[in-house]
Amino acid sequence: MRLINVETEKLVSFSLDDAPPYAILSHTWSQNDADELTVRDILEGTAKNKTFGYTKLGGFELGEAINSMFKWYQHAAVCYVYLSDVKSEDQLPASRWFTRGWTLQELIAPSNVKFYASNWHFLEAITGIPEEFLHGDGHFLQASVAQRMSWASGRSTKREKEMAYCLLGIFDVSVPILYGDSHAFAKVQEAIMAKNRDDSIFAWGLEPTSQASHTLPATSNSAGAFAMEPADFGKCGNRLARFSKYAIQQVLYRECLRLHQSLPHTLEDGSTFGLLSCEPEDDSDKVVGIPLIPDPSGSFFYRPQDASARLFSKSAAARNTSIRPIYLQLLHDQPPTIGSIDRRNWFRIRTAGTGLKILEAFPPERLENGMVKTSKDNDGTTERTWLRLVQQKNRDSALDFVLVLDFQILPDSTPSAHCHVMVSDSKTSLQSIATSRFASLQTSFGQCQASNEKLHISSSVTTVNSETRSGQPTFVVSLTCTETPFSNTLNATRGMHVIELLPRLITVMKQELRLSHEKKDFAEREAT
Repeated sequence: MRLINVETEKLVSFSLDDAPPYAILSHTWSQNDADELTVRDILEGTAKNKTFGYTKLGGFELGEAINSMFKWYQHAAVCYVYLSDVKSEDQLPASRWFTRGWTLQELIAPSNVKFYASNWHFLEAITGIPEEFLHGDGHFLQASVAQRMSWASGRSTKREKEMAYCLLGIFDVSVPILYGDSHAFAKVQEAIMAKNRDDSIFAWGLEPTSQASHTLPATSNSAGAFAMEPADFGKCGNRLARFSKYAIQQVLYRECLRLHQSLPHTLEDGSTFGLLSCEPEDDSDKVVGIPLIPDPSGSFFYRPQDASARLFSKSAAARNTSIRPIYLQLLHDQPPTIGSIDRRNWFRIRTAGTGLKILEAFPPERLENGMVKTSKDNDGTTERTWLRLVQQKNRDSALDFVLVLDFQILPDSTPSAHCHVMVSDSKTSLQSIATSRFASLQTSFGQCQASNEKLHISSSVTTVNSETRSGQPTFVVSLTCTETPFSNTLNATRGMHVIELLPRLITVMKQELRLSHEKKDFAEREAT
């Protein structure tokens, strides 16, 4: 950062940690850009001829400045707010400063803010933001996403896309600065969602009054998952607080959001609303519901245009809800196509150096071009895929290796994968193993290594986020050879035979026990 030395009127560069106490200015841009102060004005000694005081930047320096601006204001000893359009306190409510996007962070970040009229007369300002969030100590981060968005709902910026970038410090996030990016506000919301488990980010379009319509349009394009602008949160005001006990688990895909533990609430007229974990501060019995239209599968939803979010009674909603994962279409102003989106996870099997190759899979349809795919939708239960791997040479003289790939979506919506390793006879089919009683026993799994007569194999599973298919990271199963055999190798064929023989063994043991009792009784009778 660069500060002006008030004694020498020269610019001095500092890191934020090493900067001395400094004052910072807040104002609205002049209608004439030529009135604004630039670095060149300071270097050339013409700064005193300018009225206002912001340096114009470009390129990388501009992006760095925008992402750092909130911290610069936050660490200032004092922030002087210059209201060029105000001459007295009765003109304060109409000041342009209270309608501009950038000045919101300049109001919230500093711990000491002083307002001055155009003649530099000190003023007492009313901000419209709860006093508890104006102490400059970061407490405002406790406000819900919807609350903070509502503070910006009546503001604007000189450039449309700056309305997204001026919110970065308010939510303590950063994004690449790309002027002309039509998805800037959506990207800021994605960054907010990645950092905050706060359902109120979906509460935009709220109509909190009883006049909100329950009936949803029969057909409509998708309104998207995210708001189009901060103004969409205008009626959230200070009403919405979050309660984290039932916070939705959010996973972002390319085309949709997976919302885990959301609460689809169906009304008597068939309309569906997704209940969020946020409530009015003054009425904890209410909960916010966003309008949803499902596809025939009931798992994929889109938010229709021209339909408001509304408040529901928690007690009434609880009687007609179901807690389960749903998918919400991400794109705005698009036909409802979410049901056709493929959200599978994939496994890549690396066998280099082992001499092994995949011979078959069960279920067979999960093997595709050497990779293993999961089903489209996982309901939280463990999904199991079986693979047979054989040695490309001398197969007849060794047992085959069997990999068991487990996949599951955890309660926090994180995909989880494990690999179990065992061996089997080549004549034992994968289907017979997978459908046997052996496969239903927990003790049949948990080994990540196995040996046959020739190879000793160890496995590991890693998640590769840089390698994606269907917007999902790939699970890589790596097989490596070791020199030491594993004495606890699990043999699936032998295990199946033992389980098959177990009922017969139990019968024989019962017969032997019965004969033993009869022999004992006979001996006692002979003795008497």
